[in-house]
Amino acid sequence: MSKAMDPIARIAELEEELRLAHDLVDQLRHDCVSGLIGRQTFEELLAASFGQTARAKFAGDERRIGVIMIDTDNFKRVNDEYGHRVGDDVIAAVAGAIKSCTRSTDHAARWGGDEFSCLVGQADLMGLALLSERIRGTVENLSHPGIDWPVTVSVGFALQSDEDTNPKDIVERADVALFGAKEAGRNRVGHSVLGAEELQMIETIDCLRDK
Repeated sequence: MSKAMDPIARIAELEEELRLAHDLVDQLRHDCVSGLIGRQTFEELLAASFGQTARAKFAGDERRIGVIMIDTDNFKRVNDEYGHRVGDDVIAAVAGAIKSCTRSTDHAARWGGDEFSCLVGQADLMGLALLSERIRGTVENLSHPGIDWPVTVSVGFALQSDEDTNPKDIVERADVALFGAKEAGRNRVGHSVLGAEELQMIETIDCLRDK
């Protein structure tokens, strides 16, 4: 007849199994190259945040969420000329730069390939513009050993509006703004409401803040 396990020892064993299970879930939720959460997790968080702000609106709370979409410029050239290992290093560096610019309450994700996204809570247009510009500038100033040109990103952002019926509406507007930034020459921030003059002013404000 086997000896019964000590209850305290059994509890410790179960706690360790639970910790390992949580670690495994965390690994599955994060992209192994960038270290950021993946697109599925991002979309789950976006949907939850969208629902929270919708409910808060009925209580008179006007807080909004924002979405920033980021695309690494000419990334195919990195892979073609230096190989996928260097490409992975660039993805990790860009991800680290994005993460360093966000608050602990924001969520940065690898959307897929060379594209990233950020979910920003309690956002406004100026805050989103400043954060977008800070991300762009931080990435531009990164050093990539062996690569003889600056790796840059194009950025688009959008703020939740009263007309949004689905969280994907915000992502679509941020994507349109991102496309506009790339069409305008890359390595810049785009937005459907704020024009080039306003965004240039925001870039100047951000540069002065760093001095």
